[in-house]
Amino acid sequence: MTAPGELPNARGGEGNAGFVGLDLGGDADAHGVLSRGCGVRVRSSTGPQPESSLTVKSVALDETDHRIIKLLLRNGRAPFASIGAEVGLSPHGAADRVRRLQRAGVITGFSANVDSQTLGRSLEALIDVRLMPSTDSTHFERLAGGLDAVREVLFLTGRWDYQVSVACTDADDLDRTVRALRQQGGAAQTETRIVMRRSAV
Repeated sequence: MTAPGELPNARGGEGNAGFVGLDLGGDADAHGVLSRGCGVRVRSSTGPQPESSLTVKSVALDETDHRIIKLLLRNGRAPFASIGAEVGLSPHGAADRVRRLQRAGVITGFSANVDSQTLGRSLEALIDVRLMPSTDSTHFERLAGGLDAVREVLFLTGRWDYQVSVACTDADDLDRTVRALRQQGGAAQTETRIVMRRSAV
């Protein structure tokens, strides 16, 4: 795994690594679901960070922890009894494991998984973005995050600066979104790919 600070910056040269936490949803009985269709998540590393922020605290996970995480990724609302039966623990034991993962920061938040098609946003696309040299990245992230169609904004390494995940009502809505990223967000170049289907993980 590449060490912190060794990832190439998306704008060229060397830059700081951006770290992404596991985000599982929850309710009182179980644990919610992974957010895919509701809300916007922006993940980025856009400038020099204090030394401490470049250090990732290691969390010791055993095989049972990994199995529990995989189960929650598949069904975030799985009850503790069901989780325990799958991994050989009592419901109480499974609950203790999940809470420990939360305290350790492995499970970092709660969110809802919404089917965008039921909201009339059946046209999903990924938009690769390269910013103009004069564009402030914070401005772009705020602008993109405020657009109705945008579901996720990812800061990248490589030839593109960002990838923006969108769920649009139709082709016109997609066109308006791309134009907004260019004209208001400061994007110099974009490349749009339509999502044909999702594959279960």
